[in-house]
Amino acid sequence: MIGSGYGGAVMAARLAQAGFQVCVLERGAEYQPGDYPSTAAQFVANTQLELKGRQHGARDAMIRYVVDEEHGALVGCGLGGTSLINAGVVLRPPESVWDDPVWPAGLREDLPRLREGFGRAELQLKPTVASAGSAKARALAHAAHGEEHRALPLAVDATKCNACGDCITGCNRGAKNTLLTNYLPLAVEAGARLFCSIEVTHLERREAGGWRVHLRVGGVGRERFESTALSIDARYVVVAAGALGSTELLLRSRAHGLKVSDQLGRRFSGNGTLLGFTSGVPRAKGEPGPTIETMLDLRSSKQLMVQDTAVPSPLRGAVSLMFGRDVHAWSVTAGDDSRGELSLGEGEEGIRIAWPGAGKSERVAAAHAELERISTALGGTFRPNPMWAALPKAPLLATHPLGGCAMADDAEHGVVNHRGQVFGYEDLYVCDGSTLPGSFGSNPLFTLCALAERCAELFVREHGARAASPRPSPSRADAVGFRFTERMVGQLAHDAAPEAKAPFSFLLTIEWPSLEALLRDPSTAARTFGTVRAPSLSPEPLRVIGGSFQLFVGEGAERRMLHRMELEHGLRIEGVKIIRDDPGPDLWFDTRSLFITVFEHDEPIARGLVQTGPLDLLRQVTTLKGLTDRGLRSDVMARAKFLRLFLGTVKQVYGGLVLPLVR
Repeated sequence: MIGSGYGGAVMAARLAQAGFQVCVLERGAEYQPGDYPSTAAQFVANTQLELKGRQHGARDAMIRYVVDEEHGALVGCGLGGTSLINAGVVLRPPESVWDDPVWPAGLREDLPRLREGFGRAELQLKPTVASAGSAKARALAHAAHGEEHRALPLAVDATKCNACGDCITGCNRGAKNTLLTNYLPLAVEAGARLFCSIEVTHLERREAGGWRVHLRVGGVGRERFESTALSIDARYVVVAAGALGSTELLLRSRAHGLKVSDQLGRRFSGNGTLLGFTSGVPRAKGEPGPTIETMLDLRSSKQLMVQDTAVPSPLRGAVSLMFGRDVHAWSVTAGDDSRGELSLGEGEEGIRIAWPGAGKSERVAAAHAELERISTALGGTFRPNPMWAALPKAPLLATHPLGGCAMADDAEHGVVNHRGQVFGYEDLYVCDGSTLPGSFGSNPLFTLCALAERCAELFVREHGARAASPRPSPSRADAVGFRFTERMVGQLAHDAAPEAKAPFSFLLTIEWPSLEALLRDPSTAARTFGTVRAPSLSPEPLRVIGGSFQLFVGEGAERRMLHRMELEHGLRIEGVKIIRDDPGPDLWFDTRSLFITVFEHDEPIARGLVQTGPLDLLRQVTTLKGLTDRGLRSDVMARAKFLRLFLGTVKQVYGGLVLPLVR
């Protein structure tokens, strides 16, 4: 499962419950209440920007802007996807939406199953109707002039909400019912495993069937040594990285040989979303309320809807500088003609959005005219989105990006069928907003959940439910883990030709789930993952598919550091560092030298010596990290405890840290 937003989380939960072994790969990090930005500086630190295909900021930052000359998009990047930064509006589209022939016949003929999907999604999202008591909600009601104005159902727990208005920068109260509180816990309880800071680069079809998923691991420091890629194999792959992420991934996969429809990247839609402001209206006292509470529904008369919108606290200072303190914000969803196209940026790293004239369309003009009317009714002045007003091509910023992998009846008109299967591959699925074939003029989260529920049910029907083996659910205990990344380089000699030396190296990340367990027992095994480069064994880097490391085994005058790496193709590596005070200055040699033996199907075939170089040792030190949710101080303390253990043991063996080097 690639991505953990509304498509990926639903699929992960339902397939894990059906007994499938599910692995969820998320590009972003995990955030919990208290981690979200509450100041402008924190907002900037948690933001990444892709400007015309070029990346600025951390690739796993939570708030992701993709901006091009005439269109942009805002999406969430983190465990739970855009659910972390949306307003939680659980709005069901009108039934007439499904009459549009743009939807594939298989979906339009199966609406009862889709309605059941809406029902199952509602049980998880637990929407409650907003109180509509904020100043912005009352202002929109005042400007309605007889048009339908109503409170919206929100995935927000009113008993926890403090009406701060920060839903779209992350709810630090734990009041918003994000995917972290519903579908993802269901997935974990059923045995799914979730991995964050994993960016999938492309997919490769395996000759033996199934898929090789090529990826980059963030946050472990591998890039400080070398840009080696990792991969895992899967029988089925579900791409659920959103309209931008899923399309980008399939475009990169096509560049690596995957055969995908020529429609890939087309029918991109912003759902006609835009922002506007009314300045010069004295604001009533009181808290902002949830980000969105009410809607002026003009879909039947003007093909748009207007929703009151709170400016979150990290952005209020900037908005006040532009428009003054007395300002109301509005979100408009007007639909569009889905004429946007997505393509890869330079170097195949970013995504580009091409949409000539998007910001100057009749729908945008109609939306602005309605906001002008509302502003006049309130006695204020209409102010469009500053980016739209300031730049010559009037770019839009979509908060509901859709399309790019549109569903259709055949590959001539889309990328996936009504089940989400990529045309030509029955074991490759796309399940997220990228599959919507066009704008439908409503907040999409409820619809995406319902479509994913239907997709999951059809997947299980087609591929068969598996017998689920009971697995304990991972706990979020307060245990602090620890990890570092190391590279060792040397030579390997095969037993059949010991005089011939071949280059050998590995790059491994070593991770203990509990630092306290390691401190109590230095032989506690860590898990390891990474790659081995050994041209005499394989022309391509070998994946470590199962590995362990023990820091110190033994007592007294000799300790051993032990590596064990299970590789592809029946290969295994066992390595040992012997920590012993022999005559001469041996500490430097002992602590950086690993004697290895290579086994093939349990038979030894080669031996060698690898060492850590001085520069790599410095890089290794920079990757030392405590795995904790409790902030910088806890991380620093974890590093100090680990170093105290390591240096203390070395001192016990060698009788000091300096003397063995110089005697």
